[in-house]
Amino acid sequence: MQPNLALETADSQTRSTGDLYTRSNLTRMQMLYWTGRQLRPEAPLYAAPLVFSIQGCLDQDKFYAALQTVMDQSDALRTVIELEDGVPQQIVKPTVAAPLQIKDFSEQIDPEAAANHWFQQIISTPFDLQKSLVLFALAHTGPDQHLWLMNQHHIIADAASSFFIYNVIARTYEKLANPQTSASPPAVTPYHVYREFEREYRTSAQFQRAGRYWQQQLQKDVAPLQFFGQPSRKKNTQTTRLDVDLEQALADKLKALVQDPDLRDLTEELSMFNVLAALFFGLVHHLTGNTYLTFLTPMHNRPTQAFRQTIGLLMELCPFVVDIEPNETAASLIQKLKQQSRGVMRFAQYGSSISLNSKAHDIMFNYHRRPSLTFNGQPMAHQHLHTGHSSDSFALHIHEFEDSGLFKLKFDFHQDIFTEEQQATTVAMFHALLDQFLTNRDQPLAEVVLPFSAVQTAVSPTDSPLQSTPTATYIPPRDHLELDLKNMWQEILGVPRVGIHDNYFDLGGTSWQAMNLFAEIEKLTGHYLPLATLVEAGTIAALADKLRQQSGADVWPTLVNIQKGAADQPPLYLVHGGGGHVLVFTKLARRLPDTQPVFAFQAKGLDGKIRPLATVEEMAAHYVEALLEHQPNGPYQLAGYSMGGAVAFEMAQQLTDRGHQVSFVGIIDTPAQHPNLKWVRLMTKLTARLLSLPPEKEQLLFIKNRHRYWVGLRQMLANQKNRYLPKVGRKTAKAMPAAQEQEDARVQKITLINNRAYFCYVPSRYPGQVTLFKSTDGYRDVYRDTKDPLMGWQRVTTGVDVHLLPGNHNQIVDEPFVQHLAEAFLKALNK
Repeated sequence: MQPNLALETADSQTRSTGDLYTRSNLTRMQMLYWTGRQLRPEAPLYAAPLVFSIQGCLDQDKFYAALQTVMDQSDALRTVIELEDGVPQQIVKPTVAAPLQIKDFSEQIDPEAAANHWFQQIISTPFDLQKSLVLFALAHTGPDQHLWLMNQHHIIADAASSFFIYNVIARTYEKLANPQTSASPPAVTPYHVYREFEREYRTSAQFQRAGRYWQQQLQKDVAPLQFFGQPSRKKNTQTTRLDVDLEQALADKLKALVQDPDLRDLTEELSMFNVLAALFFGLVHHLTGNTYLTFLTPMHNRPTQAFRQTIGLLMELCPFVVDIEPNETAASLIQKLKQQSRGVMRFAQYGSSISLNSKAHDIMFNYHRRPSLTFNGQPMAHQHLHTGHSSDSFALHIHEFEDSGLFKLKFDFHQDIFTEEQQATTVAMFHALLDQFLTNRDQPLAEVVLPFSAVQTAVSPTDSPLQSTPTATYIPPRDHLELDLKNMWQEILGVPRVGIHDNYFDLGGTSWQAMNLFAEIEKLTGHYLPLATLVEAGTIAALADKLRQQSGADVWPTLVNIQKGAADQPPLYLVHGGGGHVLVFTKLARRLPDTQPVFAFQAKGLDGKIRPLATVEEMAAHYVEALLEHQPNGPYQLAGYSMGGAVAFEMAQQLTDRGHQVSFVGIIDTPAQHPNLKWVRLMTKLTARLLSLPPEKEQLLFIKNRHRYWVGLRQMLANQKNRYLPKVGRKTAKAMPAAQEQEDARVQKITLINNRAYFCYVPSRYPGQVTLFKSTDGYRDVYRDTKDPLMGWQRVTTGVDVHLLPGNHNQIVDEPFVQHLAEAFLKALNK
């Protein structure tokens, strides 16, 4: 059922702030699956269907009773997902009849094929999350032969849970069929026990340690993957699965090889994972030519016996990362994975938090050892059905069967990315890599002879049938709201340029990225949008219209919560730079501890309709009122970047004048105007009064005189000459598209007023110290650059604490330099 967007967005104005996870009772992994369901409600994504082959006489009444028993014992199986004020909540129904469908195919020509066709119809129908998340089906295929389908939505299931459900049902049936047996079904731990554990974990010191571990592991950006030299753009969720059975001789060699002491890890299963994952990394390396790679892999996340007996979704998705060197071999890759595996297992509980934040985790690798099963004393064969839909570009699932020792390779190819020929080539490449590994594991990966290799042969993008759609004309943002949405999309999707009419899904956007995107939109604007909005309004232009309709003329709150932090920690309040928005601080906030609350002020008039405040004094007064409304009593921690440093300084002045305590004033690479400029300003004001000049003209007159004072006439003339030369060059160059020039002109127009306000601000003396975060490479603009190591702040304060940062003025707030800024902030705040 499609949500009523108009109703939800109208009600959303009364919602409290905070991300969707905080307001919901879903776990983090459940929230990811729910998000995907909202964005693709028509697709049977995240179904987990298993088919079991029952041999021997089956009492259908007792079988149904066993199903009902597990339904009664498990809160997860009785769960539905309902929206309360636009927020997903899991509701456990007190009683639910076991949803079992039964059909007899025993008279069909091919009963098993007919039954599987019926099962495929069932699993191709998406679950209605408000009605049921589990379904059983029983097909009678012949004398004493049945096929049993167990289909669940992943929001209540993972592989370990599914096999535990099977175990409970099978043992319960056996007890009903033979009451004298001494064996009893295992006890079921309620799922709410795990939910409470997860919430507590996310406030623990272990969670903070895990966050630091993953931040260090994933500090490098991962380049987009181009399989066979083609850009990856997914317009739907349709995938093709190729099942490949590994020859018994190869399987035996593989199992013997992992016993080698150089390859062996803590367990045989982990040793096999490292070997197969190394081969998968080698395959993706050759398919794309990328050297820095990552994939997601499921972790069972069931460290205790109680959790191993829990029905529900406990699995976490965690990344493995490798940097493939020029002479890398499969053996050396295995050693890298062995070093990672202990950290991944230790901090696996954090996994879903990583998935939300990454644009690079678009491939999946899964090695799973399938258990031996019995039902009423008979061996039970089982298989996993494929719905034909997935959100991954490429995935490899390798199942090893305990009873036979066979390996089944399941390659999932997104149909928008791989042609049928490329799918077959990929499978052949994996076989070639495996053969070479079994023959000589020290052979460099780059030298392995393969049917295709982007590493060995330069690959240029081809006119593949999958990529033949003409590119739409680029349309730049028309106002500041669309500009900030564009910046968000580019940051989260990893796309270099996004036009306002480019569709989110055409750009390769995933459901997990969408959850992160909407959380950022809510932080920026203070307004909540249902995730399903992205289905209806899948472009920047349409999304901006939704925000304007919801919010009226101004969708921009003055104070934005960048990071929630801990309630017992004093907030850090940041002031924007010349652009007026707060996106510049998102990377800094990510590098600060999760316990540090971070708020940021953004300029008035970001919609392009309301004129921004014209002076630093007016901005400071406006922000002080917002600050006092949010936090009536000090002490206050303030900081500002670029021209925002002057605003933060003036806020400290005004707060002090009003009797409030300011404990920290951070100046992020902002020069202080020389106090003597106050006499220049006085003269220009007198001149403007004599000439009847409006305030804007008076500002321009002062800035002209100020620039002469700042750099000297000779340097100013040289700078004007240098500014002229690039313009001449641009007349003959064709590098910058016209649309890009238009966008740059809009950005320059938006920042003009704020920069003018900065140049006209001459600070008064402040009765306190400031902390200066100074870039070593400084400004490119000579009208701001200064050789003064204290940037002039010693003239207007009682002291300056200086932190030198590598990079120039623009780089220090961007990766990778922002890490140094965050570390300097921590040192300064801890003082």
